[in-house]
Amino acid sequence: MEGFKNIIAEITNSQAFVILTHERPDGDALGSQLALKLILEKLGKTAIAAQAILPENLSYLPAYSHVVSDFNLLEIDCVIIVDANTVERTGWQNIKPELAERKFLILDHHQGECQKDLCLIDSSASSAGEIVFKLAKALNIEIDKDIATCLLTSLSTDTGSFIHSNTTPQVLKITSELLSAGANLEDLSANIYQKKEVETLLLWGRILKSMKFDENSGIVYSYVSQKDLDEVGGSWEDLEGAINLLNAVPEARYAVLLSERADGIKASLRTNREDVDLSLLAKQFGGGGHRKAAGFNLSFQTSK
Repeated sequence: MEGFKNIIAEITNSQAFVILTHERPDGDALGSQLALKLILEKLGKTAIAAQAILPENLSYLPAYSHVVSDFNLLEIDCVIIVDANTVERTGWQNIKPELAERKFLILDHHQGECQKDLCLIDSSASSAGEIVFKLAKALNIEIDKDIATCLLTSLSTDTGSFIHSNTTPQVLKITSELLSAGANLEDLSANIYQKKEVETLLLWGRILKSMKFDENSGIVYSYVSQKDLDEVGGSWEDLEGAINLLNAVPEARYAVLLSERADGIKASLRTNREDVDLSLLAKQFGGGGHRKAAGFNLSFQTSK
């Protein structure tokens, strides 16, 4: 595939890789990260998947236990970032000067400009997993059950279990091939969507109780505080999927979920509307994302 020509050349010429993705990874981020690790290992390469904090609900993923929280840059030839397009998004900015000296590849599907020499940013792709799937094909890698499980997790989570508008005919063709390779959609869906801890449901209950709908703007919004989290004994991972509850209001233009963090406020945005571009809204606050799913962070300002 012509679009992967330079990426493949760099992969061929490098031997040791570290694969990074954004902080607090979702199913697409971790699924594509681990799929790429397994693909590179099939090529006889050394591949490290690094992440500081892992979501427990994705622990079923093959190679989940092989993710490391640190790595030695001296042993790395090439850095690959998936599902993000800046070092800042990965959380490894503390070693950015050293990272900058390494070869960089970026595989992403979010709208944005390439800040490295070798980028494949395809905003028409449903997920980073779809891009990694196409890369595997371009590399003539046979997709086995483990890789298929990782990639199907990517596609499923970023299409909202195949109900969002990014569920294209191409996505369904890829899904068919991944199922044929051994991925189990029933098990995957049970792990991601059906198994919820008591703490998660209690936190979602608080979010729904605080929900407001502004009829004039068409915005549904809610918030969750650190106090809420502490009182139910939950974690920030429990917020995964909560925004979709708010977005279920038929009359809403879009939904906003604000969550209090140690250093500021995180905003998650969702819509089902074709006439709303949330990526533009998020960009105004230094964030980004897709037309229908985006977000941004607001830092607390401390007075001196």
